[in-house]
Amino acid sequence: MILEIFIGFILGLIGTWIFWKYQINIKPKLKISDVIALTKSLKKDNKKNYRIKMVNLSNRNIINIKVRLTVVQLKDILDGKTSIGIKHIKDTEISVIGARKNVGNPWGLSPIRWISFDYDPEICTLLKQPETRIMLTVSATDAISGTTAILRKTFKDNDVKKGEFKYGLTLEILEKHKIT
Repeated sequence: MILEIFIGFILGLIGTWIFWKYQINIKPKLKISDVIALTKSLKKDNKKNYRIKMVNLSNRNIINIKVRLTVVQLKDILDGKTSIGIKHIKDTEISVIGARKNVGNPWGLSPIRWISFDYDPEICTLLKQPETRIMLTVSATDAISGTTAILRKTFKDNDVKKGEFKYGLTLEILEKHKIT
């Protein structure tokens, strides 16, 4: 009798540990484009803007997304280098990005989001300097497990491409939509 209770207790602990290990390992599967698209503004005539595309590749919603864009430059310190923010571009929050299965559903939560910011000649000039990048930092939470992931991506001058992203879950740019 005591042995059965002990075995049941141990199996309960193991089951709980496996369940929480599974829950903790469910992380947002957010893919960020490797390039920034320089394209025509959708809101302002005769203006350009930059767009970075993000895609949710999981079958679960991603919530509480916080985005920060900054121009940073590497500086030498005692035993290495550190990045110093030299121009703040944008902070934004997105409440939800839908699951991958919603792609193409105009009434569902879209699994695709763009981070847009206005074209700024100063940013172009800054990016031409050595060891200067646009740094994107994203914090995103899986809606089921509550696990938060922090993603960071940097973009150099040659990562800015003229054109428009293809529709769908791809992160490619359409060549035929290049702008002048």
